[in-house]
Amino acid sequence: MQIKANGAYGAVYGQTLIGANLIDGQHCGGDTMFNVLNPACSQDQVGVFPLATKADVEAAVRAANAALESWKATPLANRGQILARFARLLSQHRSTLSKLLSRELGKVAQLAQRELQTLIETAEFYAAEGLQLFARTESLDPLQAHFSQRRPLGSIAMISDSRFPSAAPVWSLIPALLCGNTVVWKPSEFGPSIAWALGRLLDVAGLPPGVINIIHGESQVGESLMQWVEKGLIQQVSFSGSEAVGRSIGEICGRNLIPHSLDLATRQLLIVMNDADLERAISDAIRLSFGQAAEPSQHGATIILQHEIAKPFRERFLKAVQEIRVGDPSLDHQLSYGPLLNPQKLEAFLAQRDWAAAEGAQLLEGNGRITRDKKPRNFIGDPDLGHYVWPVIWDRVSPDMKIAQVAISGPSASLIEVADLDAAINVAKATGFNAGNKPQVSLYTQNQQNIHRCQNELGATMCRYSLTEVSGLTEVSGLKGLDAYSRWHSMQQESPPPHLDSPPPPQPDLSGSLLDFSSLVPTDSTD
Repeated sequence: MQIKANGAYGAVYGQTLIGANLIDGQHCGGDTMFNVLNPACSQDQVGVFPLATKADVEAAVRAANAALESWKATPLANRGQILARFARLLSQHRSTLSKLLSRELGKVAQLAQRELQTLIETAEFYAAEGLQLFARTESLDPLQAHFSQRRPLGSIAMISDSRFPSAAPVWSLIPALLCGNTVVWKPSEFGPSIAWALGRLLDVAGLPPGVINIIHGESQVGESLMQWVEKGLIQQVSFSGSEAVGRSIGEICGRNLIPHSLDLATRQLLIVMNDADLERAISDAIRLSFGQAAEPSQHGATIILQHEIAKPFRERFLKAVQEIRVGDPSLDHQLSYGPLLNPQKLEAFLAQRDWAAAEGAQLLEGNGRITRDKKPRNFIGDPDLGHYVWPVIWDRVSPDMKIAQVAISGPSASLIEVADLDAAINVAKATGFNAGNKPQVSLYTQNQQNIHRCQNELGATMCRYSLTEVSGLTEVSGLKGLDAYSRWHSMQQESPPPHLDSPPPPQPDLSGSLLDFSSLVPTDSTD
C-alpha cells in the first residue's frame, strides 16, 4: 500500500492513499490523477487515484474475459471458501473500514458500521447457503435422471454510485463471483478508497488475477465500459445510481439482448394514520429524512399525515429536528447526519428554497448553508471546510408541487395532509409511485385492513411496522442474487454423473501487514 503525508490533517483524519486501478491482478497507475477529498473537511485529501483511460478499460474487460474459463471451472466449494475468507477479512478490518467510509463519504458512524456489517453478512450468507442452491434433480422416468445446474453468465460490468459504495456492489459482486462470473467494477469517483480496500481483501482471500478488475474515474469511464456491451465482451450489467443513467443502461442492454440489474435512486414516502405509533413514526421520519445527507441516491422524505394526527406529529417532529446533531463524522460518532457529498449537491439542495416557496410551500425549518457564523449550537467540526446544510421541513405541500415530485438530495422533509387512507394512496400514486422506479413506502397504522390495502394497491412487499417497496428493477440480494447472475442449464442422463475430486484451494495468510489500513483513519484508543 502506498501512502503519502496528509499535512496537518494527517494526525486528525489519517494519511493520503495513493490508489491504483486493479487490472488482471496488477495495481496500475496512470498519467492523469484525480483527488478524493473529505466532504466534511475539504483540506483533508483522502486519496489520489488514476483516471482510467479507454486502454485501461479495454485491458480490464479483456482480463475478465481471459479469466472466465478457469474461474467458472473452479469447483463451487472452492469459490465458496474464497468468499468465506473474504468475510473473515472484512470482520477483522470492520472498524477501520467503517471509519474510512465516514472519512471518504461523510457517513455517520452508525450508517458506516451498519453498511460494513451488511457486507460481512452478505459474504457469509452466500459462502454458506449459496452452495446448496446450485443444482436440482428431477425425475419423471425411473430410468432417467434430469439435472439442472447453474451456469455463470460470463463477464459482468458493475457500475456503482456512492450511496452504499461497499454494500450495494457487494450485494451484486458476491453472488456474481460465487456463480463463476468475472467482473469489471467501476466504483463511484467519490468512493474509490473503499473499493480499493475491498479489492485488496479479495486478492488476499485468494481470488485469482483477472476475476475482479477495478477501474476508477468519472462518468466517461462508465460510458467507455458500456461500449464493450456493444462489442459482445460484457454479458451482464449491474448498476446502482440515478434513474436517468439506469434508463440509458437498460436501453443499451435491451438493444444487445443481455440481462441487467438496476438499483436506482429512490425517495422515501411515509404514510402516518391516526392510529399510528407516533413515537415510532417520528423516529423513522427523522432517520429517513435526515439520516443519510451524504447519500446522493437517498432523496429526503415525503410524509403524508392524516388530519387528526398532523398537528401533534408536526409539533413533535419539529422539536426533534431542532435537536439533531450535525457535523464531521470523523470527529463525533453520535451524529444524525454529516455533510453533503460535494459542492454540486450543496448548490442543488440550496436551490430548492426558491422554487418550493414560489409554489406556495411553507418553510417550517431550514436556514440554508451551515457556516461558522450560522451553525447549530451542537455542531461538531469546521462548517466552512465542508458542505453542510441545515435540515429543511416544508409544510402545506400538495402532490402537484415540484417539491413533492422531484428527488431532493439532502436532509429534507415535505408534509402533506390528507383526510383518509384513500386520499393517502392517491397522493402516493400522484407523487411518482406509478413510475418505473418506485419510492420506498412506510405505512404507520394498527389497522390490518389498511395494511392489506396498501399491500394490494401500492404493491408493497414487506410488512412489519412499515411497508417497503424496494427501488429498482431487479432483486439482487438474498437467494434472488443467484438468479440475477446465473442461468439454469438442464441435461438428461441415463446414469448418475461421476464424482469429481478436486484439490483443496491454497490457504493464504490472512494476517499479513499488507492489510494494515490503520494509517488511513484517525487513531481511536477505544478500538
